[in-house]
Amino acid sequence: MNNAPENNHEALKPLSNRPTVAPRVDVYQNDKEYLLLADLPGVTQENLSVEIEKRTLTLEATMADLPELEAVELQWRPVDFRRTFAIPNDVETDAIGAKLLDGVLRVHLPRTQAHLPRKIQVNMA
Repeated sequence: MNNAPENNHEALKPLSNRPTVAPRVDVYQNDKEYLLLADLPGVTQENLSVEIEKRTLTLEATMADLPELEAVELQWRPVDFRRTFAIPNDVETDAIGAKLLDGVLRVHLPRTQAHLPRKIQVNMA
């Protein structure tokens, strides 16, 4: 069974009058953590919010405004990003950390050790 963070597609209030889209996200796991990589082009740390409430992780971000220039051709527009994830029970929520670098948000979700197999010592009666 895969316990990785699950995407929640719940309706949330818009952040602004811009379109709100879900960022592309990849999720990886090993015995120590889940790693969530979110593609957030044009987002700065000041325009980014990563919050956890109960077992829900919410990413919200606003792209920087475009320069005040006359558009010649538009294939891309600034948007707001929002995505929520259900956090598995084996994540230590107090130890979650995040870094934004070059338009990619890295969210580290450390796993508890309870999910790992362990040896039980058998004593003589």
